[in-house]
Amino acid sequence: DLAATEVLAGLDLAHDAGRLLADPAAAARLLGVEGRERAAWRQAVEQRFHAPLSRLQALCPRDVERALRTLEVAEDTAARGSPLWAPPEGDEAVPVTRALGCKDLKVPVPVLTATLHAECVELQPGDRVAVALISDGLRSVSDQEVAKQLAKHSPCRPRAAALRLALGAAGESSAAMGAVCAYVDFEAPAGSAAPSCPAAKRARVSAARPERVRVSHILLRWVGLK
Repeated sequence: DLAATEVLAGLDLAHDAGRLLADPAAAARLLGVEGRERAAWRQAVEQRFHAPLSRLQALCPRDVERALRTLEVAEDTAARGSPLWAPPEGDEAVPVTRALGCKDLKVPVPVLTATLHAECVELQPGDRVAVALISDGLRSVSDQEVAKQLAKHSPCRPRAAALRLALGAAGESSAAMGAVCAYVDFEAPAGSAAPSCPAAKRARVSAARPERVRVSHILLRWVGLK
C-alpha cells in the first residue's frame, strides 16, 4: 500500500526532525488542522492518518504503534498552543546528564532512558577483577590505557591507578575529571598463593593504665543549685 507507506514515512520524518514537541505550528501542519476548530481535529486526524495506518497494522505493527505515539505528541503540542524553548540548531548537542531531562528524547520513541542497566559478571575462585568509573572529562583516555593502568597497579593500588588516569588526561579537556578504581578478589582455593599486598600497619596498642592521673577540672553539684 504505497499511500499508507507514505503516511507512515511522513510521520517518522516529522519525528526525526526533532521540533514536533516544541513547535505547535509544526504539529498543526503535520496533522492538517491549521485553521480548524479543535472539535474537528479528531475526525480530521482519523481520516488522514488512522485509516491508512490501519491497513499496515498486520504488516508492521511496531512501526504503526510508533506512528500513533507520534500523532499523540503532535495533538498535545498543537492543543497547547504556546511553543517551548528550543536551542538553536547549532547548539542542540547537550551532555548526557542534561539530556536525561529532555522530553523529546523520551517520547514518542524512548531514545534515552533513565533506567539502570545492570550486568552480572560471574567470578570463579581465584579471579581478580578491576573496575574503573571515569567521568566525561576522561573521554580521551582509551580503553587500552585504562586496562594498562589497572594491570600496572594491580592488585593493591587502586588509588594510584585512578591518579594515573586523571593525570594522563590533564590538559586535554576543560571538563571536570574524576576516576575511581577498585580491585575485587574472589577467595582463592586453599593452598593457593595470596596476592603480594603490602603488610598491614600494626594496630595501635593502648598504653598501660597510669598510676597517677592529673585532674584539671572538677564539677560540683549541690542541693541548692538552680
